[in-house]
Amino acid sequence: NKWTYGNTQHGIYSVTTLRYLNEQRIGGQINFNIQDDKGSDSIYGQVVNFQQPEIYNKISYRFNDENAIKIESGLSHHNQESHYGTTKYIANQTNYNISISHILNWKSHKLTSGISFYRHNLKEEINFNNNYYFNKTYQGLPNDEKVKSIFIENIFKWNSDNLQFITGFRADHHNKYGLFISPRGL
Repeated sequence: NKWTYGNTQHGIYSVTTLRYLNEQRIGGQINFNIQDDKGSDSIYGQVVNFQQPEIYNKISYRFNDENAIKIESGLSHHNQESHYGTTKYIANQTNYNISISHILNWKSHKLTSGISFYRHNLKEEINFNNNYYFNKTYQGLPNDEKVKSIFIENIFKWNSDNLQFITGFRADHHNKYGLFISPRGL
């Protein structure tokens, strides 16, 4: 579902989007019965269950023709439990991002600057086989990534907006891999 409020030309403007997916996929041999055979070694079958709730929001406020601020954020989650024959796979993943920026329109320039934060968290577990002789589990490596960023971008238009020159700079700090500097010119 999607809701909008306000006017993009002046004052406050907001867009909020909600999405939810709940899906089950079943496959395997012809006589596979999900109630009796899921996870067993009597007959091969696959069962994939997952749920994905998601929310996205963008709020902007235009002070005048030259100045505006914008806040964008999103949150998504993926919860999965699957069986592939006797192998069971469980995963939980959460992604979150927020970006706050200022937009300045000046003559032939559009200057956008701001800060952002991104987080990705993944936990997974794999159970290989429910057989008495071969029962192994893999917990996976916990993955929790966080990226803090600052950015600035200028779009310069000339010749009645027929030609554009884009320059920018971005600095990202990743919690595991450190600092990344990315200049841009196009």
